[in-house]
Amino acid sequence: MHQDQLFQKMLHFVTALHQMEDSLLSSGNGSDITDTQTNLMTILYLSGPKNLSSLSSCLHMNLPNCSREVRKLTQKGYIRKESSDRDRRIIEISLSSEGRSFMDLTFTALKRGFFEKTGNWDAARLERVYSAIQVLEKDLLPPEI
Repeated sequence: MHQDQLFQKMLHFVTALHQMEDSLLSSGNGSDITDTQTNLMTILYLSGPKNLSSLSSCLHMNLPNCSREVRKLTQKGYIRKESSDRDRRIIEISLSSEGRSFMDLTFTALKRGFFEKTGNWDAARLERVYSAIQVLEKDLLPPEI
């Protein structure tokens, strides 16, 4: 196998995952939370508190736009801003308990939608796919992700 073949296969796989994610999210969560806001809260849910700069970098969004989304979510009670324990000059952004509950419900709906679209899996298939994802994580992702 050549590097070009592997790279093309990886691009196809990543694109298909994004399409699946979009399809699952497009079913709607019945709230006034935008896709961008859901992505922002997903990052906080999965990786913990972040400062505005690192959050905007994760979202590939400029600081003013990211700040606006953080402000909207703060007003809705889904996230909170606090001074960092390490450096009081740094403001850390994290999910509030309401935000964590919202994301728990969102992920529950995504899981249900995923298995409705892909069908019921037996234990052997669950294990095989889980193992494959572990290999991909180990071989493709940097350790800090």
